[in-house]
Amino acid sequence: MDRSGARDGHQQQDVRRHRRTHEVNVADAERVMDVNFWGVMDTYQAFLPHLLKRPVAALVNASSMQS
Repeated sequence: MDRSGARDGHQQQDVRRHRRTHEVNVADAERVMDVNFWGVMDTYQAFLPHLLKRPVAALVNASSMQS
């Protein structure tokens, strides 16, 4: 957000799988990591060059306990 309250972007991601560890297969685990971890990293990489051009900038990530 800039000082006027305008936000440059917003992203929300969440993939939840409520299973016991021994019930999770590799494909499901990879899907969860693709969204909950790599989605955040992709967002950082997309916004960071733009934010580094500003005198003051912040990139905030919020997550649920499940993510």
